[in-house]
Amino acid sequence: MHTSPFQRDPDTCKAKTIPIPLTEATFQEIHMEHAKAMTRETEEKCKNDETQVQNEYSWTRKMICKLSLLGREIVKSLSYQHFH
Repeated sequence: MHTSPFQRDPDTCKAKTIPIPLTEATFQEIHMEHAKAMTRETEEKCKNDETQVQNEYSWTRKMICKLSLLGREIVKSLSYQHFH
């Protein structure tokens, strides 16, 4: 028998006790559920990070395109002014 371990309350992030006495099996079950939740959380975070990286990458590509077009316009206008 385990005494009630602390479990985090996601709303308040404060530890609270589980009111039921825990057997080894229940403890293992909670541990497995916690491990699954942590894995899901990590997977979601990785997906979010990937999406963020892709968004930043596409934004960077768009900016490079805009800047290169702007650069061409500047070169055109400078050479036009220079030769005319």
